[in-house]
Amino acid sequence: MFKNKRDLVFVVCLVLIHLLFFGFAVFQNNYYPISGFKNLHIDPYQYLTEAKNIIEHGIFYCDDLSNPINFDYYTLRPPVYPLFLSLFYLFKAPLFVIIFFQNIISIISIYLVRKTLFLFNYKTKYDVIFIILLALTPSQFIYANTIFSEVIFQFFIVLMFRNALLFIYFKEKKYLIWYSFALILAAFTKPVMYLFVIPSLIYMVYLSYKIKKWYPAILSILPVLAIFLMLTWNYKRTNKYQYSSIQTINLLNYNTRLFLMSKKGYAYADKFIDSIHNNANKIQDYAKRTTYLNKASKNFLSKNLISYGFYHLQGSVYAILDPGRYDISNFFLLNTKNVNQKGILYHLNNGGIISVLKFLVSTYSIPLLLILGLILFLNVFKLLSLVLFILNKRINLNFKIIVLGLLLYIILLAGPVGASRYFMPLVPLIIGVILIDNVLIKKLFNKINMFKNRSSNEK
Repeated sequence: MFKNKRDLVFVVCLVLIHLLFFGFAVFQNNYYPISGFKNLHIDPYQYLTEAKNIIEHGIFYCDDLSNPINFDYYTLRPPVYPLFLSLFYLFKAPLFVIIFFQNIISIISIYLVRKTLFLFNYKTKYDVIFIILLALTPSQFIYANTIFSEVIFQFFIVLMFRNALLFIYFKEKKYLIWYSFALILAAFTKPVMYLFVIPSLIYMVYLSYKIKKWYPAILSILPVLAIFLMLTWNYKRTNKYQYSSIQTINLLNYNTRLFLMSKKGYAYADKFIDSIHNNANKIQDYAKRTTYLNKASKNFLSKNLISYGFYHLQGSVYAILDPGRYDISNFFLLNTKNVNQKGILYHLNNGGIISVLKFLVSTYSIPLLLILGLILFLNVFKLLSLVLFILNKRINLNFKIIVLGLLLYIILLAGPVGASRYFMPLVPLIIGVILIDNVLIKKLFNKINMFKNRSSNEK
């Protein structure tokens, strides 16, 4: 498996970092820290409940079946991650066993990225920087050790990335087949990916034209068919053609609400959203109620299209730069001075950057803030390096299109709810690609070599 000592060292470093986070999660019994497991309407509870319902009742439904049926819960959580968890539920495996396997998947994903990039001029001398940047991106390891779908989703994103690049390099049909299946599984894991079938289809048609072969365009239809199957399945269960109810929830309760909060304040935003929900609750039919909620959100945002567009892009930038303050403080169970205060999004939308800084200083310790500052600095470095990667004319154009396509799609869709969690599936890809022919890193290595040579000459 390992061709040389450097491969082994790289993997050993990955294993050690994962073990540190795994050990903490097991020791603290802290597998679902991000919102608190006592809240019955959070991701971990819903994923685990759906896994239980799959095994015990054969039903894909992410809430307690003894409660009144809510059609939202049929489609809220796509099937792949609950199916993954159901395998462990079938054998009554404890949660730490699930986390153990997620850590293995995380290690495999990172290793596959590095292995793939060797085809595009990645150098092993940059492994140290790869590991450092990865270690200082804690979301990678936090979500490997929590009951969230991020690591599984990342694995399928990596498989898409790897097989797309392998096709570019070797021009073999099998890689596009594997890419298509990886895209389907990614969309069946996270609703965010279901519309990616459209840019994927466009690019595959472009490939067909370029290489004068039919099969890329034909294969691009497979993910489209899979999405239609999911929509049809959801219609049979809810009488509504909807990929996931999370789309409606995010559109109204997050995108619209946070935008309103930034413009008119917390109280006005809550009053506006509550009025929409109150009107919707008078509609008994689920499909009509969902249509009303979607239409109310879209009508409001369309009337404020330009200002909302800037606000949405701002949220996407924050997702790239976010050092993961919320994830770190919850995963490591850090005590804060003002635990009942509103979070960063509230302060950002109700006072701007100054309000955020005051909140951070009054809530967290100086050492933690210094660590977060370092992570933020490195995130800026990664963003700048990514821009240099895109502008680098020596790098294969198709390679850049694949990287940029995945990155822009996921981050731009995140918008106002963007945070380190949404950027996490792309972490190993971004770190890997920015180490290829990076001018900033080359200058750093040159200065290190000059210093070494000067020191040896003085001796």
